[in-house]
Amino acid sequence: MDDLPSAVNQADMVSCQTSSATPIVYGEWLKPGTHTDFVGSHDADKRECDDEVARQSRIWVDVMESAMREAGDILIPLKQNIITPAQIIGDLHDLASCRVMGRN
Repeated sequence: MDDLPSAVNQADMVSCQTSSATPIVYGEWLKPGTHTDFVGSHDADKRECDDEVARQSRIWVDVMESAMREAGDILIPLKQNIITPAQIIGDLHDLASCRVMGRN
C-alpha cells in the first residue's frame, strides 16, 4: 500500500515485523476490533505501535517472561503508566490451554 494510515484503517488485522525504534502504527488509524500483532521489536526501548494502540488493547504476548524483559511495545507504555499490568491478559500457553479465554 502506498497510504499506510488508510490501509491500517481498512484492515481487520495489522501485523508488523520490523526493527523500528519508533512507532509505525498509530491507534487513531485503527477501527474498533482490529487485531494487531507486533512481533518485530525485541528490545525494551523499541516499539512498532504508539501509546494509543497499547491503551486500546487487550494484550496477549507469546511468552510472558521474555515479553516482560524485551517487548518495548509493552514495557514503554507500562513504564509511562499508559497501560496497566491488568491489560496483559496472558500468553500463548494461557490461551492454548484455555486458562484464559480469548475473544468471545
